[in-house]
Parts: sequence; structure tokens; C-alpha cells
Amino acid sequence: MPQTNLKIKKNKDAKSVDSTLEWLLVGKQIGLTFEEMNELRIRDIALMADIMTGEAVTEATQEDIDMLLR
Repeated sequence: MPQTNLKIKKNKDAKSVDSTLEWLLVGKQIGLTFEEMNELRIRDIALMADIMTGEAVTEATQEDIDMLLR
């Protein structure tokens, strides 16, 4: 495992940074350049990834939300 001197501070912004890096990874995996990703919204990248993987995106219903919150 590579060693680094980078110190990671745990704070409320850590989750935001993690999700940003995850979306960059998704964009690279579907073949986008950083310049292309800079022009897109996360919603656009997610839609492109869904199209390329053949997964369908559906809107959550109230029943789905209620099941999640149980």
C-alpha cells in the first residue's frame, strides 16, 4: 500500500469531497475527459452512466420513501 504524508481532516465537508471524487471516477469510467465533465452537471453524468450500463432511472414514489424511512 502506498504511503503518504497527507493528513485527512474529518469534518462536515469530507462527505462532499468524497462524493465529488466518486462522480469524477464515474465520469472517467464512462470515457469522459475532465474538460467534458466540467461542462456537465452530476445529473448529466449519472444519466450517461445509466444509459451506458443499461440501467433505468425511475422517480421515487411516496411508497418508496415510506419504505426507506421505516
